[in-house]
Amino acid sequence: MKRSDHESLFIPSRQSIVAITIILLKFARIIVRTLWPLLLVFLLNRGGSSESSWWNIGITVLTGVSFVGSIIAYFKFYYHVDEDSLMISKGVIRKTKLDIPFERIQTINFEQNILHQLFNVVGVKIDTAGSVSNEVAIDALDKPTAEALRSFILEKKASLSPENFDEIQSSQEGGLVEIEEEKNILLHLKIKDLLKIGVSENHLRTAVIMLAIVGGFIGDIEDALGMDVFEGIGSWVGSGISAILFFIFIFIPFFLVLSFFISLIRTVLRYFDLKFWENKRGYKVVSGLFTRKEVSILKQKIQILEWATNPLRQVFGIFTLYLKQASSVEVNTSKTVSVPGCYESQVENIKFDYIPQSMWAQLKSFDVDKHYLIWHLLYVCFLPTIAWFCLRYFLDFSNYFFIAIYFMASVVMVILAYHKRKFHLNEHIIQSSSGIFGNREKLLQLFKIQSVSLRQSIYQRRRSLASLVLHTASGNVTVPFIPLDQAKNLQDFILYKAESINKKWM
Repeated sequence: MKRSDHESLFIPSRQSIVAITIILLKFARIIVRTLWPLLLVFLLNRGGSSESSWWNIGITVLTGVSFVGSIIAYFKFYYHVDEDSLMISKGVIRKTKLDIPFERIQTINFEQNILHQLFNVVGVKIDTAGSVSNEVAIDALDKPTAEALRSFILEKKASLSPENFDEIQSSQEGGLVEIEEEKNILLHLKIKDLLKIGVSENHLRTAVIMLAIVGGFIGDIEDALGMDVFEGIGSWVGSGISAILFFIFIFIPFFLVLSFFISLIRTVLRYFDLKFWENKRGYKVVSGLFTRKEVSILKQKIQILEWATNPLRQVFGIFTLYLKQASSVEVNTSKTVSVPGCYESQVENIKFDYIPQSMWAQLKSFDVDKHYLIWHLLYVCFLPTIAWFCLRYFLDFSNYFFIAIYFMASVVMVILAYHKRKFHLNEHIIQSSSGIFGNREKLLQLFKIQSVSLRQSIYQRRRSLASLVLHTASGNVTVPFIPLDQAKNLQDFILYKAESINKKWM
């Protein structure tokens, strides 16, 4: 590799000038997120001219500090490469220097919000081995520079790892041409696919999240303005049967309809023009309308392959695919890449690409013990219902109607969950099946399991049952309520496979 081909990358350089605006917007978001109750007081409950003057001074000072801080942050930020690492220097008050070896860099992802797209720049996010979040983020680079930086790092990384050297090839001029990019497009979402995904979202979950946000918002308003919003709503709605009717026929439908449109809009914004590619090293997902994100997934780092559907998506014949990558701690959203709108044939292709068909031979299926059903009926259905009934009888808390609804719904859900709870095992893989109204499958390769723990509750111990928890760097998978002897044998077998197979996956 000729250094002269990438000479500009070796010189300490600043970001694009657009980064000043992006950094300023970051400061503004932090200020609004932290001080929004105070800002709300200023807007809705202004005092006299003297008090208003102090507010204006405070806001002006915050704006000025943010603007100056953005400029300083821009001029203090430098990046460059040397022969084997990426160097970052930054800091407004405290100076920080980062030295990131190429061999630790796992993926280099691009992100473009509206401002990025307007000026044809990209945000660069670099993920390194063993990190929970991005090790470093560069706010704005012009696109050719960002692509050259990614190309150079990947070429150097491949040359440092002989097993990955087939990801690059030499050109006749002696330079290196990256060939690990898009090879085979697996999925491209159209508008009709986005509508299917949006319509089949979990709108009830969205409604619950909205209620939590609105409840917290109202609480902050009450603290900031000295108002009792809930008492005012209660006096307007009334009590008794009128409150129940209002809740059933107005409140619930309103939030469900609102959550439907929010889910639909969120789906379009997040997954607009989604493209899912397969390349030499793994997969890449590009999506988003206002914020365009590009995320790479290393095939060797995928520890759990998961796909799920719900009743409405079963009608449409689509699944959501989850690619869970290894991290140093429990998995979080930054390590899980979701690909919605996959049809069964596409899920099958990914499944057999990740684990070849030859490794699926002699896959045996096992059911969980019937006490899984009994335990959940007892602790999820009967005991809560009895406790709720006592509260109603002695303290006049809640209503018999809601108690009956809870009991019937919980019984149906527990029975459905029991019938769908299975696991499948052979010499190479283990697959967990679960679900209530929908279906969820989790697939693991045995050699990527890092540890196995055997757990017994008092209920399980009295019946010689146990649950196995399979620990990986991208999350845990539980095999519940199986006979104790079978659990011990399975634990020994998985640990033997994990320790005896010497394959690189991190």
